[in-house]
Amino acid sequence: MIVLGDFNIFKPKDETFCALKGPRFTIPERLQGMPSNAAGGKHFDQIAFIAPDLEDKLELSNAGMLDVFKTCLRTS
Repeated sequence: MIVLGDFNIFKPKDETFCALKGPRFTIPERLQGMPSNAAGGKHFDQIAFIAPDLEDKLELSNAGMLDVFKTCLRTS
């Protein structure tokens, strides 16, 4: 199961973020400290997964946030 979306998480200590990091869900470690809003100070958007049978087989090759202002919303 993959859970992703706009959770309106303001900081990693918020209740919602703690629930996503609970015993059932896994948030890739490389994404845990990355803010996702345009100003770069909030952790609104998150992705977590439950894959107990696959955890030892999953490998994170690349992770990050897409800066839409640098990649999509440009003048040229």
